[in-house]
Amino acid sequence: MKIGLAALVALLPVQALACEGVTRHFMLCAEGSAWAAAEWDQFGDGVTVNLGPFAFDSVEDWAGREEGVNPRVDVALEALMLDNLAGQINVDHLRDSFQTPDLTVARAVRTVTFKGDPPIQRAYMIAEGGGARVLLMLTAPADISPEVVAEMSRGLADIVRPSGEE
Repeated sequence: MKIGLAALVALLPVQALACEGVTRHFMLCAEGSAWAAAEWDQFGDGVTVNLGPFAFDSVEDWAGREEGVNPRVDVALEALMLDNLAGQINVDHLRDSFQTPDLTVARAVRTVTFKGDPPIQRAYMIAEGGGARVLLMLTAPADISPEVVAEMSRGLADIVRPSGEE
């Protein structure tokens, strides 16, 4: 069953939520968006934000990240995609770069199948702002179209902000 973005958002109550930290240098400012109704699962120094069938994760110190090696976010994303091939099957649907008011973002939307697991849709975004970089991942079930995942990931990137902390 394909679920449309408008149908998902219409089912979700919108509640106010001030900006909350998702990593040491980035925060999610969800007020006025569907993400204001999301549930936050804190674990150690990380957080997963769940909104219906979508899960949002953010990581500043991802495996394979090397400071200063990839001067552009699109080059860093390409390195991540190459490192991320082991043990999974990937079908790319979209690769692009864009600007939000606060971030420069490189994105890949793909269907990912890990050995032994059902496929999922995932948007990988490396975003840079405020002198720091973050890996943003939006995950959805395989029955949600890559176009919806792309639209949701773009909206998510629009509400991620540098925290201003050094």
